[in-house]
Amino acid sequence: MILRLNNNKVKSKTMNHSKHNWKLWRQLICVLISITYCLASAASDCDKNFSDHISKVQCINQEKKLDVELNAAYQVALAARPEKDDWDIRKIREQLRRSQRAWLKFKEENCMLIGGLEGGNNLSVSEFDSQCEVKEITERINFLKRISNGEFEE
Repeated sequence: MILRLNNNKVKSKTMNHSKHNWKLWRQLICVLISITYCLASAASDCDKNFSDHISKVQCINQEKKLDVELNAAYQVALAARPEKDDWDIRKIREQLRRSQRAWLKFKEENCMLIGGLEGGNNLSVSEFDSQCEVKEITERINFLKRISNGEFEE
């Protein structure tokens, strides 16, 4: 519905609802991401004992599908941050972008180190590296969801 104001400007009543609708969409996306993660976790059974390392590594590599969930959680968290904040620039989208880039580099380098320290041969290195990545990605997804849910707001 459209209303005319005294100075002949047009204002829509739906503008007030757009913020509310955005919050609902954001919550719905978070719920869908959570459900997807739970289904993926339940479907993968990489904790069972395999007769060879190759099967174990292949199973763990399938869990790298978490990257899809990570990217979705990142996009929702990014949308939740303001483009500009006159009081604290550490709260803006660009800071989250810088944080995500730094975290990705940290995850890669740290898990490579853990794989090298924990593994005795190439297959073991890959196995420990993959386990580390799954753990780090899962923790980051949870962190990004907390940003999206406004847990860090004053």
